[in-house]
Amino acid sequence: MQQKALVYLFLMGSLLGTLTSCHTSRNATNAPSALTDTVSIGTGNPLPAGVEIKTLNAPKCQLSINFSGQSFTVASSVKIVRDTVIQISITPILGIEMYRAVLTPDSVFLINKNNKEYSSAGYDFIQQKTGVDIHFSDVQNLLLNHALDTDKGNSSLNITYSYTNTSVLKQTTITQHEDTFTCTYSRFQQTGDTVFPTAYTMEINAGGKQGSLSFSYDKFTVNNNLTINQLDLSKYRKVPYTRILPF
Repeated sequence: MQQKALVYLFLMGSLLGTLTSCHTSRNATNAPSALTDTVSIGTGNPLPAGVEIKTLNAPKCQLSINFSGQSFTVASSVKIVRDTVIQISITPILGIEMYRAVLTPDSVFLINKNNKEYSSAGYDFIQQKTGVDIHFSDVQNLLLNHALDTDKGNSSLNITYSYTNTSVLKQTTITQHEDTFTCTYSRFQQTGDTVFPTAYTMEINAGGKQGSLSFSYDKFTVNNNLTINQLDLSKYRKVPYTRILPF
């Protein structure tokens, strides 16, 4: 993973972190204090199985990004149906959705609802543009507090996970040479048998540049029936990615 790959992971985190689950359910309680104890595991060793989350609905989330001397905070929401679709909505003004990112196992859609425009491409386009072998499963696992899919044959990456003594993932760290990408999970809540983070922080240090993304959930539910309504893109104009994302 070269510098641009790490930067892209951060930018994806920024875009998809929009997507990051945001929530605290009525039945949620603070997770046990044992969550403060951690053990680090490399990818060459067996990893604990993550909690099976089939759906995630996070209607309220605050996303903050600091990168290249710029910073901003925006309201967002995310919906995930495991192995099917990830939908991120950006709602900066009075809860009105202005932008939407939709990821399916084979395509990425970026939608500007304000201008009635959209872009779409397969993951091979993203890989070609950024040099990152990224897939739907990578984004899904990052957002659902799971270990990444490491069966990609990229021996140049060193991925380390930190787990609690109750097998809850607290941190994912990806390094190559001097470049580092870290995703840290915190503010765990327990609802039923599920322990899930209500705050994420992603940090990147690549080529002498640093950036961070953080978001917190105000509300969330997991494993409930969830329907994601699709937009009728026939009413939108297809444009290049660069018109919606300037990188």
